[in-house]
Amino acid sequence: MRMRIGMNQNWIALLGKKDAPTDGVEDYCRFLGAALARRGTNLSPVRVEWETIGWREALRKLSKESEKWRGTWVVLQYTSLSWSRRGVPFRVLTVVKILKRRGAKLAVVFHESAGFQDSATGLSGLLRTWRRAIQNWIIRRLYRLADRAIFTVPTENISWLPRENKRSSFVPIGSNIPEMPGVQQKSASGRNAPVIGVFCVTEGAAGVREAEQIAAVVRRACEAIHPLRLIVFGRGAVEAGTAVRHALDGCDVDLSVLDVLPTEDVARILSELDVLLYVRGEISPQRGVAMAAIASGVPLVGYGDPQKCFPVSAAGVLLAPLGDIQALSDALRRVLSDESMRRQLHERNIAAQKEYFSWDVIAQKFIGILQNG
Repeated sequence: MRMRIGMNQNWIALLGKKDAPTDGVEDYCRFLGAALARRGTNLSPVRVEWETIGWREALRKLSKESEKWRGTWVVLQYTSLSWSRRGVPFRVLTVVKILKRRGAKLAVVFHESAGFQDSATGLSGLLRTWRRAIQNWIIRRLYRLADRAIFTVPTENISWLPRENKRSSFVPIGSNIPEMPGVQQKSASGRNAPVIGVFCVTEGAAGVREAEQIAAVVRRACEAIHPLRLIVFGRGAVEAGTAVRHALDGCDVDLSVLDVLPTEDVARILSELDVLLYVRGEISPQRGVAMAAIASGVPLVGYGDPQKCFPVSAAGVLLAPLGDIQALSDALRRVLSDESMRRQLHERNIAAQKEYFSWDVIAQKFIGILQNG
């Protein structure tokens, strides 16, 4: 059956600096574009290459290329570090000024809805506070300039948004790992050891603290269930691996540490896990690791508030209060020791993926938001 909504539309996905070694925003646009194409809408990625050619030349190129964008939806992807080396992205407002002058219709996808706090940059506390204040001002300014504002967390959780506004929408991100609906979790009873995964660790000093938490939680789980296998993989894993190995010394845990991998290998590892452990702050709908676990049907244990992380809370997750190592350890032991629970969490993931997080559902939401603009 042919779908009329979204047919024969052309949109622009506007990106800033390319991240390395992986670029989650680029992946987001690629998966969204594929799902939109199935509905007759073309999403063309355009990158403002300010990091490689400088801002003056990048803005000149954008000004020329955007001459043909009048009346076209430009979906600008916002994170502070994609538009600034130091996270002070004033120039993104110049980008918006050019788009407005060309008559483009502007939608902003806020992958950050508030300025970030990062103690691992070497900045003093005062400078970090100043930078965060600027980021918050820029986010609010972009919101006021946008024809449509799309947030990757529920809008009711964003305190600065007006209560009554028709320009803002919540659209969860999807997984940049291929979806595997219907894949059944393997029974741990037939293995030598249950398998715990940790996908991505924050780099720098924060990663050391996360490594210590990972080891503490796994060590406590190992007191009740052993032997265990722990696979730490993805961004930041190699840097954190030494600290995790040292902290687990003497535990009956077989540790594997793997670097950034192709998505096919990540999907394979996820399919082998009994549970994914997450300690990088609270789980929310904008956490790509959580989306990968849900899409793969893997039970997820991490920090979070069920009242604030819907629709993730509808998936196969067990949550503990932020920083509560004991509660997180108890949740991990429950999942590892109860095969029936693992199966239930797996099924909840598959249902939540189908209802909230598949790229087809996300694409349909975008069409609904922008089609009348």
